[in-house]
Amino acid sequence: MYRFFVFTLLTLAGGFVGFAQSQEVAYEVCEMEKEFIAIFLSDPNQQRTSPKFDATLHRIAREKAREMAQRRYFNHTSPDGIGPNHLLREAGYGLPNHYGKALDANNVESLLVGASSAPETYEGWMQSPAGHRKHILGEIDFWRKQTRFGIGYYYDLRSPYMHYWVFISAPPATLPSH
Repeated sequence: MYRFFVFTLLTLAGGFVGFAQSQEVAYEVCEMEKEFIAIFLSDPNQQRTSPKFDATLHRIAREKAREMAQRRYFNHTSPDGIGPNHLLREAGYGLPNHYGKALDANNVESLLVGASSAPETYEGWMQSPAGHRKHILGEIDFWRKQTRFGIGYYYDLRSPYMHYWVFISAPPATLPSH
C-alpha cells in the first residue's frame, strides 16, 4: 500500500542536510520517470497548456525522493525544517514573490510513497483525497500556471516504503529576488 502526504506546513528548527546549490548534478530521466511523464502529458484531463519538463525541477525532485528514502522520512518538510519552496530557491530557481518564503513553505510539491510503478503512482495521485489530483492536473488556476514540472523517483530496498515519488511543478523561473 502507498501513502499520501497532505499539503501542510510544518515548522521545525535546524538546518538542511541534503544538497546545496554548489552540488549541481544532472540526472538522466529513468524509465519509471519517463513512463510517468508519458502518462502525465497524455492525460486528456490535464489543464496546463504546454507543460514542459524542467531539468532543475527534475533534479530537485529526484534528490528529495532520495533524501526521504535514505533519511527514512515522508514529509514535505525535511527533518531539518526545509520545505520545497526553499529547495527551489536554493537551487537558483526563481519563484514568484507571493509564494511562501518560510523555510518550510510548499506551493509546488506532491509526494507519494510505496507505489512500485508509474501508473500506480499516477492513479494514486488521481484518487488522493488531499488535493493531489488538482495539483497534478492543474485543475485550479494557481497550479495551471505552473507549466514547468519535474518528477523524481527513488528506490531503496532498505527504506520503510522502498518506492519514493516526488512531483514538482512551478511557473517558469523568474530572476531570483534579493
